[in-house]
Amino acid sequence: MARIGWRIRRMILRLEPKQFNEREFWLGMLALCEDWYDGKIEHLYGEPCPKPEQKVKKSTKRLSALWTYHNVVERGTNHYVRNLLLPPDAFDGMKLLDIGCGPFGAPLCYTGCQIWGVDPLTGIYRRLGYPVDDWDDRMTYLDVSAEQIPVADGFFDAVIAHNSIDHVDDLPKVAGELKRVLKKGGIIRMQVHYHEPQSCEPWSIDDDLMEQLFGSFGIQKLSHLTLAEALPAFATRTDEFMTVW
Repeated sequence: MARIGWRIRRMILRLEPKQFNEREFWLGMLALCEDWYDGKIEHLYGEPCPKPEQKVKKSTKRLSALWTYHNVVERGTNHYVRNLLLPPDAFDGMKLLDIGCGPFGAPLCYTGCQIWGVDPLTGIYRRLGYPVDDWDDRMTYLDVSAEQIPVADGFFDAVIAHNSIDHVDDLPKVAGELKRVLKKGGIIRMQVHYHEPQSCEPWSIDDDLMEQLFGSFGIQKLSHLTLAEALPAFATRTDEFMTVW
């Protein structure tokens, strides 16, 4: 019966299975953020619930929770900085592209740069109530796929991808598109998860595939940990690896 309900909801929303599953995840995240904000859960993905002085007050509890999570976790703990192994000022004065940026404006932890976030779920984020257009004037969301980015050749000074390239539909095409939009000699830094194919993450990536697709960028692997080693909140996940290139 639950499976039938899943199919009916997907048909009503007119989404492909992968996009529908991603929507369901971010829909569930709304409720989790509210519970985290209210202290009903002590931790959300390893992050402790906010202290009273950290809580943002907006017109609704949902917006209050989302803004608090944005400030405290996405920008406050600088998990991009920590996981990509680059300091907050690494892109000072640059035009930065974030592939699969998600709904929380996470790359805003990098200072002094203009940011473009490519995410084909942007329209879904807006409809669900994520304030993606309000996080900061420095960041522009592009509701497009990474396979076809509507900018001129060599437009960006730097490209980052944080646990996102395994989500794309056509990884070789994405690699080619990043080669096109990144200026010659530009910076590229990626955090890449290695795992078996999943519904929202169809690519099984390994070192050989990374070298094949991105070797021409001059990348080198900087870190290789199990997910459990990298993120204590996922202590049981020894079958997935988190690498940095």
